[in-house]
Amino acid sequence: MAWTCLRPPVSQGQLSGRDATRRSGGISYEFRLLIEPAAILTPGFRLGGTRAVALRQGVEALAALPDAAFDARQFQRLDIDFNGMIAEGCANRFLTDALSDPLRLRRLPGICPGVNVFRLKQSLREHLNILDHLENRQYEVAADLLRIHLRLSRSQRPQAASRGAPALFGMISRPD
Repeated sequence: MAWTCLRPPVSQGQLSGRDATRRSGGISYEFRLLIEPAAILTPGFRLGGTRAVALRQGVEALAALPDAAFDARQFQRLDIDFNGMIAEGCANRFLTDALSDPLRLRRLPGICPGVNVFRLKQSLREHLNILDHLENRQYEVAADLLRIHLRLSRSQRPQAASRGAPALFGMISRPD
């Protein structure tokens, strides 16, 4: 496997079993936040027309479902396809290659985040908005919207086992 300075600190051997932890997912996320918007801004970026149409249809169909029928695994597939489409549209093969590890990490079983359906539907609408700007070749706007989308998605994920409860630093002490 060839290494570039843009590769995230996740190697092929680390993408299985217990090594695919929340920490490696966080590192992958930080990497994506830096690189995915840059992929859109790379000169020569091209949106795969047929893939974009199929993706749009899938996203619109899933977003239209009632909450009780919402399929989180289908969401995960569409989300990965959306980000894969951006990676493949990039005209810089180093960026495309660098984005492949985070995409492989996200395909592992058990990596689907436990986020509420409201947020997942919001995310689908964000994908459609980004896709609109990509189709209109408004790459700067699309890259900015992707950054916002990634940050919003990240803020919905718990950072600790407390599942979102505020930290109790200094509030609990051991008895003497």
